[in-house]
Amino acid sequence: MRQIGTEEKTIFLNLKGSEEVEKLSNEFNLMSIRLQGFQKDSLQKAIKNYQIIEDALDSWPEPILILNQISNFTCVNKAAHKILKLPQDLNKIPSLFHVKAEWKAPLLNICNAVLTTKDRYHPDKEKDVLSLVVENKKAFYLPWAYPIKKSEAYYPDSLEGVFIILQDLLHKPLSSATKVDAYERIAHNFQTPLNDVRMAIHLCTEGTVGPLTDKQQEILISAREKCDQLEKLMQSLLSLSTHVKKELPSVQNVDLSSLISSLIKDAKLEADQKNTRILFEAPAYLTPLKANREEIKTILENLLQNAVHYATPGSEIKVVLQETENKFIKFSVTNQGPLIPPEYRKYIFKKNFKVPGQPKKRAGLGLYIAKKSVQGMKGKIGFRNAGRNGTIFWVKFLLSPIT
Repeated sequence: MRQIGTEEKTIFLNLKGSEEVEKLSNEFNLMSIRLQGFQKDSLQKAIKNYQIIEDALDSWPEPILILNQISNFTCVNKAAHKILKLPQDLNKIPSLFHVKAEWKAPLLNICNAVLTTKDRYHPDKEKDVLSLVVENKKAFYLPWAYPIKKSEAYYPDSLEGVFIILQDLLHKPLSSATKVDAYERIAHNFQTPLNDVRMAIHLCTEGTVGPLTDKQQEILISAREKCDQLEKLMQSLLSLSTHVKKELPSVQNVDLSSLISSLIKDAKLEADQKNTRILFEAPAYLTPLKANREEIKTILENLLQNAVHYATPGSEIKVVLQETENKFIKFSVTNQGPLIPPEYRKYIFKKNFKVPGQPKKRAGLGLYIAKKSVQGMKGKIGFRNAGRNGTIFWVKFLLSPIT
């Protein structure tokens, strides 16, 4: 028993004697086997977790240094290895005291400040910028540092070390080539689950897994149409990766009355669940709109879906299409629901903006995308309150051909 923990090997007993002694020996050996398995599993988990953390740090584009209380390196990511010119084996340059003087002095001062105050280090954006030459080019870094506190409850004020991140002030945004690569990866990773969803819906609608009610059939058909829309979005991502130059969208004559009728049909499922009616008014004849049909569809779909989503249950939604005298076709959708507070109206078309209190599951991108598309077509978009309990969103499309 005294040998337990003194050697790396597992200790087993082989005692002979009374039944009680042999039983105790067997129980001890069983405990040793369990301890050996626990030690092995714990070590494997620790190694796996360390590798995950190391990979995460290496993926960060800016230099990261983790040091202990005496400024020895605990962990250094790839970016830091590169700019500090550190070897992969940190035993050769084990601490900040061994790096070049231009790095050593400022980083040691930062470490000492954190270890002394036990608080994070906020750099002065004018005084603390590190101006250095990296790979024969001028580089500028802003150092941020944070204390790493001990986890033990009986050492509340003790530190394990310091975490330093060097913000690259000349860091360039993603290049076009990098964006293209990202689009391809997203589309590729999206394809498999989309196919699985489409196949599951197909099996259900074909009755392979059992009979469906009319309502279930209606819901699944709507879901299948949404899958088709996702497929088109994915193809758009792929098209971005295969065209270096921006091409003009394909222009065609768009029958807005027919398109809106189709969109209303798609929105009917959610409207029915809220007992909300959608009324559509359009003249008998409209001049065909020369535009990209998919782009127009995205704009109108966003406005209509928002109207349905925020409509008060049991209310009406009014969709109106008309041709104006100044060569515009105007689309408007009016719902009865919560008004947009005056203090938030100027932010409605901003990217990712959501009025406080709205469900978090909505991304706040629909109106932003719609406005960008309308502006690209030389059109106009806006909204206004409709009385005490409603909102009108409208968009005007220019009838003259896109050039």
